[in-house]
Amino acid sequence: EEIAVFLKQARFDVVHFNIGMHGWAYSEDEYRQHCPALIAAIRQHAPQAKLVLATTTPIRTDTESGARNDRILRRNTIARELAAAGQIPVDDLHALMAPHTDMHSDNVHFTREGSALMAEQVAREVQKLLPAR
Repeated sequence: EEIAVFLKQARFDVVHFNIGMHGWAYSEDEYRQHCPALIAAIRQHAPQAKLVLATTTPIRTDTESGARNDRILRRNTIARELAAAGQIPVDDLHALMAPHTDMHSDNVHFTREGSALMAEQVAREVQKLLPAR
């Protein structure tokens, strides 16, 4: 519902999205079951937009409470499968950031330099899909 409200506020040419690390209480089966609804909501409320799925970036250290790199890899695999089925290009931020564990500001977030590195890649991927002007 929040996605619908947000997308109704403006016209988007490109939606670069991530089905990231929130919802660790949900299993990967539940993740696989419910992610198509998110993609459908984006398509419904931004029908003219081209979509790009960003993979979830790695965390610095696995935690007992759910955030673990093996789960991120499994979820990225699910997200890639859904993207392929929907003919959505993938921006592999995971591959970009995997060698840069030194750029974490905490276990999950990145430093200014890490964020800038990701921003450059995101901008390149979005630019590819923007209409010519």
